[in-house]
Amino acid sequence: MAPHVPLEAVLSSRIEGTRTGVEDLLRYESGFDDGQPQTRDDAHEVGNYIAVLDHGLARLEGDLPRGVAAQASDAEERTVRLVQLQLEMRQRLLAERVSSNVVRAADQLFGNPFVSPNLLAKALDVSYPTALSTIGTLVDRGDLTEVTGRKRNRYFFAWRIFDAIYGTDGSAES
Repeated sequence: MAPHVPLEAVLSSRIEGTRTGVEDLLRYESGFDDGQPQTRDDAHEVGNYIAVLDHGLARLEGDLPRGVAAQASDAEERTVRLVQLQLEMRQRLLAERVSSNVVRAADQLFGNPFVSPNLLAKALDVSYPTALSTIGTLVDRGDLTEVTGRKRNRYFFAWRIFDAIYGTDGSAES
């Protein structure tokens, strides 16, 4: 999914009364359940909007309707920020001579900045302890923050990546 799509979906879905943010949507898509039915239902509704948006974009087949130029420019700026951050992060990791799993995990975060040890183990095809150790390295470096406050079933979030795409709170005002 393109980085600008979740933001567009969240903002457009607010017309229908949803109260979810980009962070809630990404959390929902990664499988993290905060136990709040309203948050889960709203994020599901925004996910439906994304499916419709993807369908509509596919039908356009490259035709840009009037007024999309500003959005395209914004998306380009966000993409440049994201690519620059990914390159800088990768170069620092390689210079620090971290394991290849840490580099691969960092790359995964650019698809969705929420991660759990189980998700990472599956994505990298490594054991749970290896995924946990990899996450620990990224936490120690300041690239990830634990967001659940729990001892089990923890999720971690890459704030710098999120901010590069969506700004500090994922709203249009940032």
